[in-house]
Amino acid sequence: MTNKKNKMANINARDFCEKRFLFVHEGIVYKYSSSLPNSGLDDKPLQQDTIRGETLMNFGMMWRDEKDGKIK
Repeated sequence: MTNKKNKMANINARDFCEKRFLFVHEGIVYKYSSSLPNSGLDDKPLQQDTIRGETLMNFGMMWRDEKDGKIK
């Protein structure tokens, strides 16, 4: 019998500064975002164990399913 050790993925906290566009069209919410260069946050200290993150491009859609009422 082998002894298996559980491994946990450690993910550091992230700090982001993004510009975001959010709009609704025909019941669907659309979100587009990306990092904001030259935001001035580079000079501000981060909280302990936090890494400054960058978002190249982020796209998302969200809507409520008419059949079961769940958010998709």
